[in-house]
Amino acid sequence: MTYKNNALLDASLMLGRAATSVSPWVPSVGPMRAKDIKKSWLQKQLASGFAGAELLSTSLIGGDFGTTDRQRLGLEWNEIGKRAGLPSVVFVKSTPKTASSRLMVGPLKMASNEVQFYRTARHFLGDEAPKVYASNIGLGARFLLVLEDLSERGCQTFSLADEAPLSHLRGMMIALASLHAAFWESPKLDNELAWLDRERFRPGFKMMMAVHRRFRQRFINGKELAAKEVCQLADVLTEYEDEVISVREQGPHTLVHGDTHLGNTYILNDGRSGLLDWQIAHRGQGLREVAYFMGTGAPIELRRQHEKDLLALYIETLREKGVVIDLDLDEAFDIYRFWLAYGWDAVQLTRNWEGLQSRESMDRSWERINAAVEDLDVAAAVKQRVLKAR
Repeated sequence: MTYKNNALLDASLMLGRAATSVSPWVPSVGPMRAKDIKKSWLQKQLASGFAGAELLSTSLIGGDFGTTDRQRLGLEWNEIGKRAGLPSVVFVKSTPKTASSRLMVGPLKMASNEVQFYRTARHFLGDEAPKVYASNIGLGARFLLVLEDLSERGCQTFSLADEAPLSHLRGMMIALASLHAAFWESPKLDNELAWLDRERFRPGFKMMMAVHRRFRQRFINGKELAAKEVCQLADVLTEYEDEVISVREQGPHTLVHGDTHLGNTYILNDGRSGLLDWQIAHRGQGLREVAYFMGTGAPIELRRQHEKDLLALYIETLREKGVVIDLDLDEAFDIYRFWLAYGWDAVQLTRNWEGLQSRESMDRSWERINAAVEDLDVAAAVKQRVLKAR
């Protein structure tokens, strides 16, 4: 039985989470939105190890909301707290304001996934993710994270439409390799990180694959105009779908961020790069992240000129971090080409799902990933790896 046959069970589980998510109220313990944070709760979370430190006041500085509520919170400490270096500003990410947003976050377990990452995995990393000060989780997409405010360290963030410099592409290869090395084939994956799902078992996976198939059909039927290499890829991904998923689930495994598009990355003032929004972290192959970031986020000419060097930097950094990897650059590049297909499938779904990203961002990502598919004969790479795995 293939995963397609289990779509009904997947849908029923999601339906239960959806009902809790759209409910205007569910029982909870502790704050689930920035406006609900009590001074006493925050002081306990941030200053329990600093005798005499007192949080005098808090103030909402500003923020925005979308799939989650995002606010900056100003903190005023007494002199002991200031001398201890306790933060004067924190970033609070919390429960989506609208039922429609909770309906996306809840059934896909995006909120609980991110809280789990910060509770169990974050402390193994360096600057690959923001620091976490406090977390809370409830039912139906209710959650709260108190994170480091990266603007305090001169952080630069990106939209998907931005032109990333080569320095950031290099920084991301180092950041991704550092992340993956920390959990590469690690016993942690079966112990404290056992909550990480394999791709096939991620919430909503079966339903999302059905949507992918439906949107791919537009290219197969000629309803979407695209280069022949792009249409061939849509055809190959549909014809060999079960086998493609099986190849994607092969090892070596590590913790993967899951959504390494340019808009989820940043540069600190010291030049180091990192990742935001860990809502779909799961267990999988590291080269998936490299291909997704490069294929959708790297300016086309920079990718063409430097992608092999950047891939080599990723592999070199893995080895420097202690990973024993028997993989030469040519084989790594073939795997990279295979994983570009995932990036294409992700972008073609997002551009057809109105409201997930701005049109400008989608147009730029679509242009980049299609160029990669054409340049590198990605359809042939997918078919080659599938047949090799038989």
